[in-house]
Amino acid sequence: MSIPSGRPTPPRCLTITETAAATVWTLRPSADTRQRAGGQTGRMDQRRHVFLDPDGTMGPVTPWMYVVVEMETGVVYQQQYGGTATRHGQVEGYLVPVHAPEALDQLRDLFERTFGGSGAWDHDWSGSRGTTTRRRGVPPDQRLRLLREAVGRIPFWTSASDGRRDERHWLALDDSRLAEADEAWVPVRTPAGPGVLMWFNSD
Repeated sequence: MSIPSGRPTPPRCLTITETAAATVWTLRPSADTRQRAGGQTGRMDQRRHVFLDPDGTMGPVTPWMYVVVEMETGVVYQQQYGGTATRHGQVEGYLVPVHAPEALDQLRDLFERTFGGSGAWDHDWSGSRGTTTRRRGVPPDQRLRLLREAVGRIPFWTSASDGRRDERHWLALDDSRLAEADEAWVPVRTPAGPGVLMWFNSD
């Protein structure tokens, strides 16, 4: 689904609800679907779709970073990423705000300066093959190290079930999904399971 810049336009089968930080899309069953199901929605997808920072105005004012921990929650988070490549990804799970200004600066420098803000969609992080991605300043063998270091500096807090004890952990780059890594979309491992690290896209 191609989502234009500015206010996204939902398909007719979606109901749109706007908040200050996100746009929520709720799938609405069509009359044809209700008829086939005898007036019931049946097994139709009823998940809510949340587009993070849909008009791009929140990031420049209040820099943000979130981790979406992957889980069947019925909520799908959508994100524009990849710099000017304007790629669109989505992941189902629950959202955890994270805060690490220095790590965010390091990530932005890597993707916006080294990759020229044009995304890393064709970059070979392993260095085993050539790449056409624009790159500046950082030698090829150091990019993966910088990405791993930046992710590893981001704290991820968990709480005991009784809510009385908090424990700090650190995110880790998910090497099994390294090919997905791009500006504002980095696969990570958390104490709660696999997730995706997101922040405001530069485009």
